[in-house]
Amino acid sequence: TGVAASFVAEPDVHRAGYQNIGIQLRDGVGNTTLLETRLCISNLKREYVLEAGQPMPEAQAFLEEVAGLEDTEISYLTIASTIDTSVLGEQEILMLVDGVELQTIVRIVDTTHPVFTVKHVDGYVGKVLDASAFVASVTDMTEVTYSYAQEPDWSKEGSGSAQVTVKDAAGNATTELVTYKLKKDTVAPEATLSVIDI
Repeated sequence: TGVAASFVAEPDVHRAGYQNIGIQLRDGVGNTTLLETRLCISNLKREYVLEAGQPMPEAQAFLEEVAGLEDTEISYLTIASTIDTSVLGEQEILMLVDGVELQTIVRIVDTTHPVFTVKHVDGYVGKVLDASAFVASVTDMTEVTYSYAQEPDWSKEGSGSAQVTVKDAAGNATTELVTYKLKKDTVAPEATLSVIDI
């Protein structure tokens, strides 16, 4: 027969912490079973999103604003200084919420585009210049890569321009225009020979 479930007593959803609750199961012919379990009610956020490189916030930032739970006391159990906020991804942390040990997640994201300055570069015909050679300085919280929007023609003498893109680990990218000048290499190689006895 079908089974219906009901609370023995309604839980107090305005009280944070653990509560012992009873659940009664009743089948279609009146047979009953009583089950006991615990319910934890908290205004602790399931996850907290943090921009890469930012310091860990005060523990209070992990609480949702819920009517009736304004006086919730919270503190870190996980030592906040041990969390590397430069590493993207999720990290589990433990918090003490009104005397109850609860777990939540810090999700570290990078939504900030790299900022970089460029410089003019002189080179030689036929010698490929790496895109990073044009970057004077770069600011970003994660590792970056350098590339050209379109590879320049390194076989032509004279001045030219290209677009250099700097992309961070999260895929945020910034592109800047750079200039270069290529000249022919007219200097003959110089070498010092040594005597070898065979």
